[in-house]
Amino acid sequence: MRLRSGAPVLVREPGHIQVGLSRPLAFTDLSAEERAFLAALEGRRVSISTAERERHIRLIDDLDRHGLLEPSHSSSVFPGVIRIQGVDPITTWLAIGLALAGVSGLSIVDPKRSTPHGRIPGFPGVGDERSLLRLLKDTSPSLRIATADEEARIEIFRGHGASDLIHARTLTARDVPHLDIVTDEEGIDIGPLIVPGQTACETCLGIEKAERDPWWPRLALQLGDPRRDAGVVVPTSAALVAAGIALREVLGNLSGREPESMECRPHPACGCGAPIG
Repeated sequence: MRLRSGAPVLVREPGHIQVGLSRPLAFTDLSAEERAFLAALEGRRVSISTAERERHIRLIDDLDRHGLLEPSHSSSVFPGVIRIQGVDPITTWLAIGLALAGVSGLSIVDPKRSTPHGRIPGFPGVGDERSLLRLLKDTSPSLRIATADEEARIEIFRGHGASDLIHARTLTARDVPHLDIVTDEEGIDIGPLIVPGQTACETCLGIEKAERDPWWPRLALQLGDPRRDAGVVVPTSAALVAAGIALREVLGNLSGREPESMECRPHPACGCGAPIG
């Protein structure tokens, strides 16, 4: 393990050190040796040694619990399979980001078998499952292409106007974390990433929507028709931003980050098992 790339080690006052900026961790009353150890971690690309771990186990454990450590090897950082349903501009950029981030296996399943317009803007040779897989292998030769029937560590799927509730419930029943990316005429909604048994599920979200709009279940069924998104064009700039947000959600889960709080809480009428309150 090593300190996360980009995490600075800063002096707050004599004997007090802050590590990180986004979610800073402050250490107080440090010895000169401890201060020197923390300062040496910044920008270091080699692992913390066994001897260092024995001498500074308290500091290292605090850094690890706070999410400020990362694996020191560069390939296959994240074991397991990530499955992406659908081939379009958003999922193409997301798949490339995952491959470059060091996931060990990717599975691409394209129910439509091709994008509505036959190719992905910016990638003239990509327009279906096979061509995207070729691009991913070129991007990361060590990447393993997983089959459609392998169990996924996380699954990402696309929708237009509404989530695929049946598929989401199947994933929840199998305890597979999943992220839905939904487009409409206004833009793109990403997630939140659903962790079965910990966060509100798609059914919880659907019940909340139905409480606001009694007609929502009927609308959602109509929106489930895959032909609905046949003519949807996602601008490249929007696809890049959406893929970046989705990538952050997925990598955060793979890194062990706790699920972020949702506006929607687990609903008592759902029964998905997530804690209520």
